[in-house]
Amino acid sequence: MPEGYWILIHIGKDLKIDHQAISDKLLALGTDLKAFSVQEVSNHPDIIARIVSYSPKLETYDVNIGTISNKLAQTDIPGTVTVNRGRKPKDS
Repeated sequence: MPEGYWILIHIGKDLKIDHQAISDKLLALGTDLKAFSVQEVSNHPDIIARIVSYSPKLETYDVNIGTISNKLAQTDIPGTVTVNRGRKPKDS
């Protein structure tokens, strides 16, 4: 891949992945390939995503997406996109 490119892998919920094996394989290739994965690990009461960086070393972070979205919605940072999920209540 050209320099500066990243690979982002979306992993389905509840799939069991051997992240160490992926990291080992990428390092064995001997390239400076930046690869990450994201996987939803929980959606109640908050949406939690597991972010994994495979190289240059294996690092894993669980991120509370709901909290981050809420904090970003309260800022005036240019380019911030706020998405409201749900629907309007039905008229009685």
